Amino acid sequence: PMRTRLLGLAFASADLLIELNAQGGVVFALGSGPHADLPSERLIGLSLPGILTDASAEALRAALADLSPGRRTTPLEIHLVCGEHRVRRATVRLFQLPD
Repeated sequence: PMRTRLLGLAFASADLLIELNAQGGVVFALGSGPHADLPSERLIGLSLPGILTDASAEALRAALADLSPGRRTTPLEIHLVCGEHRVRRATVRLFQLPD
């Protein structure tokens, strides 16, 4: 819902804001995409763990499993796959909105 997204935006200070569903799929993305060939709007419908290196995907899944409503995670460094033999480093903080 829009109200939930606006609340999330109010707490975000980021180059890219991503909303995930329970399976890790991107349902909303706003901001600067990971690279020129992948703007934020093209992230919608992708699996976020699916565009990360294996180690980053596992770290993301672990962080998501420990996430609780109303709390942010500590910064997590991830690596996004940006084409063959190319990755981009990013720091993420996860936040689950309270019900």
